[in-house]
Amino acid sequence: MNIVPHIPQTARYTIGTRIENKFLISTSWEAKCISHKQYEDIAVNLDDVGKMLWVWKKSLDQRRKTALGKRGKD
Repeated sequence: MNIVPHIPQTARYTIGTRIENKFLISTSWEAKCISHKQYEDIAVNLDDVGKMLWVWKKSLDQRRKTALGKRGKD
């Protein structure tokens, strides 16, 4: 059964992991296993990592497009 056909297969595990991590962090905070400050620090750090990964992905995509364009001109 394909529950998420609109999400590429290569991204399903990554997205699933992100959702699971967010759930575990939220649950830990709600259960008072981590303080509000710890929760805030984790959220900020995860947001920063996400931004860095997004920029890296865009850079790789641009390089791939450039390489494909040069190959087509040869």
